[in-house]
Amino acid sequence: MKRGTAFLITLFLLTTFTIPASAGGPFAFNKAKAVVTKNGMDTYGQVFCKADETNKFLVLSGDVAFMVDVSANTVHDVAINSVDEKADPVMIDYGILSEIQGANLQTSGGVFTFKSKGDSYEVNSEGRVWLH
Repeated sequence: MKRGTAFLITLFLLTTFTIPASAGGPFAFNKAKAVVTKNGMDTYGQVFCKADETNKFLVLSGDVAFMVDVSANTVHDVAINSVDEKADPVMIDYGILSEIQGANLQTSGGVFTFKSKGDSYEVNSEGRVWLH
């Protein structure tokens, strides 16, 4: 009796805490025209603006991804679970891994810069100012 009760309680707690952690995605993003540089050199990068929160940008640079919130002045490491580029807007399922301490996010016009793990990143919009 006690083992069965303990098993049911454990099962309940596991499902209670794992379901909210996996719920919520994917999210709608608009692709932004921007150039991403790493340590001053052009890199294969893409920038997406969150459709319902235009102050949040998903920056993909090579094999790393960041969520940049210019209004909260924060940068987070993120993991990309899936991308549906055929959808309009683009649907991206991601998870925040951790906030980057000391990212030193700087914004000016259509440019923002930040640091992560010793590397400097610059995101420069092409012909459009999207930061307020």
